[in-house]
Amino acid sequence: KSVQCIIPHNNGQFLIAGVGNEIFVYDKVKLKDYKYYSFDDPVFKSINTIVAISDDEYWLGTDQGLWKWQFGTNLIHPIILYDPIREKSTTFDIQCIFKDRAGHWWIGTQYSGFWQLVPEYFKSFPQRIASTLK
Repeated sequence: KSVQCIIPHNNGQFLIAGVGNEIFVYDKVKLKDYKYYSFDDPVFKSINTIVAISDDEYWLGTDQGLWKWQFGTNLIHPIILYDPIREKSTTFDIQCIFKDRAGHWWIGTQYSGFWQLVPEYFKSFPQRIASTLK
């Protein structure tokens, strides 16, 4: 399997994810396998990143958008993203998720740029980031 991300979890465990719709829990003794299934089984082909929101709640950045997962369950819920530029809900191939010191959430996507998560929708900053990186 291809591993996309590894993050720490409770009690010295690690969550490992990658290509496929599985997250493995490494507990230094064995891997425990949590599989996700939905009406469109499977929902996504790749988990690109995982970020802890609380002790047992995680966001999954996938090739089919952003999902919320409660640890220890096989239930996932989509986080619907609204693109104010295109004036419609949209799905991004999310590559990374980051929370800055001010508490703002940022999402890096494949082919759709860099976005800030705000309560109403995702806000895009393609021009600002491009000029900063020059």
